[in-house]
Amino acid sequence: MDKPNSQDRVDTEARILEAARLVFFKQGMAGARMQDIANQAGVNKALLHYYFRSKDKLFQTIFIQAFQTMLASFKEIIVSPVGIREKLEAFIHIYISNMRQNPYLPLFIINEINKNPDSFPKQLIPQHNQVDLRQLFVQAQKEIEEGKIAPFKPLHLIMNVLGMSIFTFIAKPMMVQMLGINETQYETFLNEREEQIISFVRSALNPS
Repeated sequence: MDKPNSQDRVDTEARILEAARLVFFKQGMAGARMQDIANQAGVNKALLHYYFRSKDKLFQTIFIQAFQTMLASFKEIIVSPVGIREKLEAFIHIYISNMRQNPYLPLFIINEINKNPDSFPKQLIPQHNQVDLRQLFVQAQKEIEEGKIAPFKPLHLIMNVLGMSIFTFIAKPMMVQMLGINETQYETFLNEREEQIISFVRSALNPS
C-alpha cells in the first residue's frame, strides 16, 4: 500500500476521527467495530489500521482530544473578568455540553486512570496544558472577604460539582434499565440536571 502524502494523511485522519466519533457515540466503546468505523469513513479496514492500530488507540485519541478541548475552555473561563458564581456556572455548562457530545468520556477516563494511574493523567493533561486553579482560589477568597459569596472551601465545591456532573453520565445505563426512560426523556433529564447543579452552586455561595 502506497503511503499517503502529508495533506492526504491529515484529511484521511480527520475523516476517520469524525467517523469514529459518530460510531462511538451511537454504539459505545464495546459495541463499536473497526469495520463500522471504516464504512462510516469511506475507507477500507486495512487503511484504518494503517492510521490507528486498534480500536482502543482510536478511542483514546478521540477522547483525549475532546478532553483537552474542554480544558482549553476551562482555562479561558478562569482568566475571564467575571465573578466566581458566573465562572462555576460556565464550568458546569461547558462540562455537561461536552459530555453530551462525548458521553463515554467519563467512564473511559476512570477506566484508564485505574489501568495506568501514573502515566495516563500526564497523557490526559500534558505539563504544558495544566489548568492552574490557584487564580480561581485567590479570587474566591477575595470575594469571601468582601462578603460577595459565602465562605467555602473551593476544592470541595469543585469536587462536589464534578461528582454530580460525572455520575449523571456514568449512571445512564442504570437509569435506563431501572427507570425505563428513553433517549428523549434522558435528554430532558440532562437539561434539568444542569439547572439543578447550577442551583446547588448558587445556594452554596449565597452569602445570606
